[in-house]
Amino acid sequence: MKCEIIRDLLPLYADGLTSAESNQLIEEHIQACAECAALAKSMCAPLETEFMPSQDAYDCVEAIYRQKRRTKIRTVVACVLTAAIVFGGYWYYTKTHYRSIGWTEAELSQEEILEQLPELALTDAELALGRTIFGTPELQEYLKMESKEYMAIPYEQMEKYLVGVIPGDASVSEIGLFQRMLYIDYFYADMRTMLGYVDGDLTGYVDRIRKYMSVISEDRDVEAVYSVNYDVATGDADYKKSEPETHWYDFLFE
Repeated sequence: MKCEIIRDLLPLYADGLTSAESNQLIEEHIQACAECAALAKSMCAPLETEFMPSQDAYDCVEAIYRQKRRTKIRTVVACVLTAAIVFGGYWYYTKTHYRSIGWTEAELSQEEILEQLPELALTDAELALGRTIFGTPELQEYLKMESKEYMAIPYEQMEKYLVGVIPGDASVSEIGLFQRMLYIDYFYADMRTMLGYVDGDLTGYVDRIRKYMSVISEDRDVEAVYSVNYDVATGDADYKKSEPETHWYDFLFE
């Protein structure tokens, strides 16, 4: 058989697509023909390929891994910083605005409360102020405004009426009027005291006196709040003591 025919069949022979008869003819021919035998050998031999990535490819893969590592590190650092900022902000707010966010009323009798804090009892001067304060010219001027907003009153305007009510060396924080209630807020002897004179029935006379005394620690934490709500008409007084709720994590703010 001619070489041209054999060479046309060699691709099919190499792929195993020729019949047994054709295989016999091809094999007999290549045994006698060196050129066709060499061509058949080259076609039937397995392809030997080896992929060798270039140095640029290695550098590119390494750059990708480095970028991923940096991204992970940045993510972790960002999470840690965010947690630190949130916790630090919460700590600062609770430390500077008194850490307790809840209060528990102590189960104490009036006698027990007054034994702990005798200053809570209304003094004669505080009671006397309730009988006259809403009739003073200075306060009458504010009452005529009939404002529904809180109105601050300069201490100098009310100072002469507060002699004996506020200790001489006390630090007055604020005096104000809000909807027929006069507030007097001052600090004295590690305690914050707030007096409230209420004209609830709009008669021009005080019908209820409220007094709150907060015991403040050196760290500006409120240790306890004592209060009395006095009904002028009946003379009844309701005494209470409230304490900040404690939590397992309070030691973080010590």
